[in-house]
This record gives sequence, structure tokens and C-alpha cells, in this order.
Amino acid sequence: MPNRTVLAGVGFDYVLSLTNLGVDAATGVGLELSADAQLELQSVTTSSGSCTTANQTVTCTLGDITGGSSRQVTIAMRSSAVGALTISGTATTDTDTNPANNSLADTITVVPAVDLVVSGANATLGVDEQHVVTATLDNTGDFSANHVTLQATLSAGLRPDSATLGGVACTIDAQTVTCPTAALAAHATAALALTLTALTSGTQNVALTATADETDLNATDNNLSLAIDVAAQSAGSSSGGGGGGDSGLSVLLLGCAALARRRHRASARAARKR
Repeated sequence: MPNRTVLAGVGFDYVLSLTNLGVDAATGVGLELSADAQLELQSVTTSSGSCTTANQTVTCTLGDITGGSSRQVTIAMRSSAVGALTISGTATTDTDTNPANNSLADTITVVPAVDLVVSGANATLGVDEQHVVTATLDNTGDFSANHVTLQATLSAGLRPDSATLGGVACTIDAQTVTCPTAALAAHATAALALTLTALTSGTQNVALTATADETDLNATDNNLSLAIDVAAQSAGSSSGGGGGGDSGLSVLLLGCAALARRRHRASARAARKR
């Protein structure tokens, strides 16, 4: 099996094939395979024969293999350690005309994996109203995520005013908000605060997308669409109380009428005195 790259913490199958390249049967075939201590050997199966594991060593008794035939040994493994890990093995038989090709040495390269998760809540507001949309970016993986970027794209009915991620200012270009790249430690959280203004009534959207250098264990939760329901203003909602203006005018008119009556009575009393 050729060298391969796997994700840390994710199980994989290491498949080994033993082939009899000769014409005659290979009898009493055996296999012994040793794995790096940081490779966890979870199980082993074979197409024929039997295998056991002990102390990072797999030992198989495969019986006879006819000329041109093969046996497969499958080992389920995983590793939480990052780096280049080795697997070596040797096949034996009662007679072999070319024992030089009975051994192997493979390298398993284990790379870190992260799991970014974007979460947030929908919002409801009115036209011309400003609102702070909040969301969180979590790295639920066991390794630090590097060069993490969170981007928000707003529909045309919303205006982005300002934004921060983890307290650091983001940049705004038209309807796109891009937060600066940074590392996010394992099991760490960064908070997004996005201040926006609603311009158009109806259901608007804020689409959030997170990326990192590392492979993501579940890329589907790197994206989130938040619904922003914008209600239209009711008629007269900006007049400071609607009919209240007429009531104030009526009071003013009544006040003027009362003043006129008082002046009329004062004039009448003055006339009688004369």
C-alpha cells in the first residue's frame, strides 16, 4: 500500500495485499506487521486465515496461497498525534525464490483537522431601524485553526454599518463584511457583532461563511444564513403620535376662545362703570 495522508482523530483502513507471483503454491504463509506507537490498532480482518494484535504488532497465519493469488489484510487504525508515522511488515513462507520483496515500510502522514461551527439567531426590525446581529464562531476540534476568516454577505435591503469579530474590526466592501484572519484555538469561541440598518421591508438575509487552512471535519456547519425580517413602517408612524397634533391644536384654539371671552367681559364691565 502506498504512503498516505490521514486526518488526526479520524479512523482509516490500512489494507495490505500479499500476492504469490510464482506458479507454485506458497505454503505456510505468515505476516508480521509493526505499527508506530502513536497508531491505534482498532481491529484486523483477513480474506482468509486469522490475525491477532498485541503490543502494536499484527501477526497473521494465512495458510497456502496458490500461484497468482492474493490475500488481503485490513487493519482499522486511527491516530490523535500529528506527524509522520511508520508501518513495517514482513511476509514469510516455507519456500520463496525471491524473499527480497517480502518486506514493506510505509509512512502514514497524520495532519490536524478542525471543526468550525457558525451559529446565530434570526432578527426582526423595522425599516430605517439599526440592529446588532450577533453570531458565534466555535472551533470544536482538538487542534488550533489557522488563518480563520469569517465573511458576511448581506442582501441588498440591509446596509452594513460596522462589525467586529472577537473585538477586532472587520472591513466592509458594499454588501460584504470580511473579518481579519486569525488563529482560533481548539475549543475556543469568537463573537461576531454586526451592526446593520434595514432599508427595505421583507425578509432579508445575512449569509455567514467561515474558513481555515486546515481540513474541516464537518464543513456543512461552516455556513449559516440568518433571516432578518424587516417590517414596513405604518402610516403616520414618524409624526410623533399621529392624532396627537390635532388635539394640541384644539387646546390652543379653545384657549384663544376663552381669552376672547374674558376680554369681552372686561370690556362690558368697563362700559357699565362709565
